[in-house]
Amino acid sequence: MLFDFSFLIYAFFYPLIIVLIILILLDNRETYQTISWVLLVTFLPILGLILFFLFGRNWRPQNKRRKIRNAALFKSASQLLKDIYDIELFTIKEANVNVKVTRFATLMKLAFAAPFMFPVKAEEIRLYTNGAKKFEDLITDIENAEKYIHIEYYIIRSDDLTDRIIKALCAKARQGVEVRIFYDYLGSISWKNKDKRKLRDAGAKVYSGKAPLDKINYRSHRKIISIDGSIAYIGGMNMSKWYVSGNKKFDHWRDNHLRITGNFAIAVEVLFAHYWYTATKEQLLDAEHVTTKNAMRLAEGKIVQLIHSGADTEWNTISQTYQKLISLAEKYIWLETPYFMPQENIFSSLINAALSGVEVNLILAGVSDNFLSRNASFTYFKELLTAGANIFLYTEGFMHGKAMSIDGKICTVGSANLDPRSMEINYEANVVIYNQEFTLQLEQEFVNDLNNCRKVSLADIENAGILKRFKWSVCRLLSPLL
Repeated sequence: MLFDFSFLIYAFFYPLIIVLIILILLDNRETYQTISWVLLVTFLPILGLILFFLFGRNWRPQNKRRKIRNAALFKSASQLLKDIYDIELFTIKEANVNVKVTRFATLMKLAFAAPFMFPVKAEEIRLYTNGAKKFEDLITDIENAEKYIHIEYYIIRSDDLTDRIIKALCAKARQGVEVRIFYDYLGSISWKNKDKRKLRDAGAKVYSGKAPLDKINYRSHRKIISIDGSIAYIGGMNMSKWYVSGNKKFDHWRDNHLRITGNFAIAVEVLFAHYWYTATKEQLLDAEHVTTKNAMRLAEGKIVQLIHSGADTEWNTISQTYQKLISLAEKYIWLETPYFMPQENIFSSLINAALSGVEVNLILAGVSDNFLSRNASFTYFKELLTAGANIFLYTEGFMHGKAMSIDGKICTVGSANLDPRSMEINYEANVVIYNQEFTLQLEQEFVNDLNNCRKVSLADIENAGILKRFKWSVCRLLSPLL
């Protein structure tokens, strides 16, 4: 008689499912996320167990060793940044007395919840809405670098554009300039090893954010560069010719990226140095790399503030900043994102703003590279439209920009999408810009984007067939797995 294995299966899996459900409930996630995971592990226990192990566990509050390590790193960074903090004290004081920025002083304090992210003055801010000019300027800055070039990108693809950048980086490395590149090993999975060998052979250091199997859910989604502590790049563009000439799926990629000079570059360098240490154990938080002796005392300039979040931050600072910005709006809001699956706090804030008479304008991707995200986003439209918000779908290519502005006064640009992955899981970096001139420039780009958009009406959503609405709802239910 053959042994009946069903008893062992029941004896093992049912207690495991119960324990797993308890762990999910104890995480106190948003309701829809909790329901999604509970349903998955209940009805598909083997698949649910595997997916939860890989993508569902929340490591932010659990790793005591990481907290101790981060505390030591933050202390080192604070000591290095004391000089620049003293220089920039007037920036913070100005925010409390200057009528143009007083209402945003509380936002500055909130964003400061992320370590060493105090506001500084920028000398110049350049906005790029496509990759052609951005990458030309980047190559020029690489060629002019004197001390170091530090790059952290989510996606690096092997193509003609990347070849040009690698060539410039190799030339500088051979001249003795320190070149360090950190890339996400899943995002850059198609980046060829021969390209990495070229860089390493020239003297550059190239590392990826490889993690234990149970932590592969935490992706480095940032796109930041620090050059000599005086030039910084930050935004949504990855390293690929897609952002110049499109690809097979999309003829055009619309994005936002910034080149910022001044003391902001020192903040970006500290952020890079912190994450570089966690991956390589090479200490860059020293006076040689984070130098403040040349920090600029700018009587005039644009007040900017780096914000970041990820598994190594205590708070979801970027999510909290978005919510705070929305609550501060008095006249209008512009919001641009390729993936729209907002957390409940942000979604409610947008609804409240629209009901309060604030003009809420959302520019979202009309064509997308993500089936779940695109379909899930439609489930949020009815409430927003009923509250009075305007929703525009960008259809002439892929809308990949991540930005928001309010009242022509203040804006944020960076790598964070408006979805749970960016707001709760990924390592992200944005910049908040407290400057009317630049904010109006960014808002003009939003207005220009409307020429390539289709406006969504309430009838579009209400008249959708039941199968289509069911598809939207299922995708929203599965969205925690993205």
